[in-house]
Amino acid sequence: MYKRQERCKTKDPELYITYKPEMDHFLLDCLNKGRINRHLSWLYRENLPALALDKAQGETITSLLESTEVVLNRKECRKLIVVHRRLKGEETYWLQDGKACVSVYDPEDLLFTEDEEQNRRLVTVDRKELLSFQDAVSAWGMEALREWGTESIAFLLEAEKRKLSELDQIAVWTKLCTNRQLEDVYGQELRCRLAVWLSEQEKNKELNAFLRTLSKEQIAEKDRLCICLLYTPDAADELLCVDIGGRRIIKKKLPIQVGLVAI
Repeated sequence: MYKRQERCKTKDPELYITYKPEMDHFLLDCLNKGRINRHLSWLYRENLPALALDKAQGETITSLLESTEVVLNRKECRKLIVVHRRLKGEETYWLQDGKACVSVYDPEDLLFTEDEEQNRRLVTVDRKELLSFQDAVSAWGMEALREWGTESIAFLLEAEKRKLSELDQIAVWTKLCTNRQLEDVYGQELRCRLAVWLSEQEKNKELNAFLRTLSKEQIAEKDRLCICLLYTPDAADELLCVDIGGRRIIKKKLPIQVGLVAI
């Protein structure tokens, strides 16, 4: 009903104005309860940007990023399992009339139905994204999302897709890299990438602060020697160098500490 009223606000503005306070109250109540579906996602984008959201409500918005609606033809299925490529474990959702709104952070995340005997079947149906990252940026702006999203794994994972040079927010990346939900190998690779980027940008203070937050197990053994690559045209035949396309790369080990353990 509210969606129809929103679409008809130019045709009958008096009716729209009459119902607007009630609609706003309804939407904030749904947001506070973390609800989303294809109707609510549209109403959120159309109405909530005009309202002053508190921090908790903003954090809920970022937690709903990349929410996806799944519709199955097999109505007898009751449970949907999501296995994330970049996160540990799995998430379970209950299906209602073959539908569920789930969190999907990556195209390679896998969805399975599960029956009463715990037999699983891979789901290959189309997925309808409800609240994309770009939609949220258009509605609330990047600065608001950055402020709200520091505790949201949905925001942090999406930020990682957009590269360091675009977001240029070291605090956001550090928060993601130290998140305990990350799948082990992915987390180790991401931490190494951040360390290399900070080194390349000569942000030594931030690099050391980041590494001190990590334990030995959070970095792959092969990456525990932090290598700084210095490109020089006349490295000649130095012992610790590699020739790449006529250039020499000299490798230097940096004496950086990770917690109480030297890398």
